[in-house]
Amino acid sequence: MHIVIIGNGVAGNSAVSAIREVSEETSITMISQEPFPEYSACVLSKKYISGEMKREAVFLKTSEDYLRENVRTIFGQGVARINIESKKVLLGTESINYGKLIIATGGRPVVPSIEGIDKQGVFTLKTLEDADRIANYSGRKVVVLGPGYIGIEVSIALKKRGWGVSLVGGRTGRILRPTFDEKPSLILRKIIEDYGIEVLTGERAIKFGGDTHVHNVVTDKREIKCNMVILVLGIRPEVELAQKAGIAIGNL
Repeated sequence: MHIVIIGNGVAGNSAVSAIREVSEETSITMISQEPFPEYSACVLSKKYISGEMKREAVFLKTSEDYLRENVRTIFGQGVARINIESKKVLLGTESINYGKLIIATGGRPVVPSIEGIDKQGVFTLKTLEDADRIANYSGRKVVVLGPGYIGIEVSIALKKRGWGVSLVGGRTGRILRPTFDEKPSLILRKIIEDYGIEVLTGERAIKFGGDTHVHNVVTDKREIKCNMVILVLGIRPEVELAQKAGIAIGNL
């Protein structure tokens, strides 16, 4: 039996652990578009971007750990498609046969259709590469779109780095609305504002201004000058590979 796992996050590595609990001999190949060993996505927005955690500390595994688990790794290469009839995973120049296939591709950031979204200095925050780009970007003022957990964490992290921060969004006028009702939401907002972060809820971005680099965010209420924009507007399941292969998926 040869098992192929697409994805090197928590789900994919948990699958490896579960397989190895019952079989040391089963052949496993793990494929990941990212070139890194497993890392903790949870610390990126909070500890790594703030500078409180060194880059090497974000990793949960080393290359040697995969060798110890007897897992063949193909990192830094995405899957082009899956052929479920012939049981093959097709890469750019290689095809891999499988007996069982585990798709653990996680999610992708929600990116809205906003004028100027392709300007330099506009980032999503999902992967280590995203966090690297944000941590190494130069500027003084950032607009964070999305007042959820990740948006608040990266706002605080960049404030610690000396950035001026505006946290924008929340159509209802509240932060963390899915989790908290009005009273605790207002308490948390006050704490964030006291930390020196401008919180602007009940408005939405309609344009990113500037030439090749973002220079401002235009909302339906104001214009905010900035050098960087971070989009943290939610995650959608990464199901494109499964859909193209004709694999049944749940309701989205």
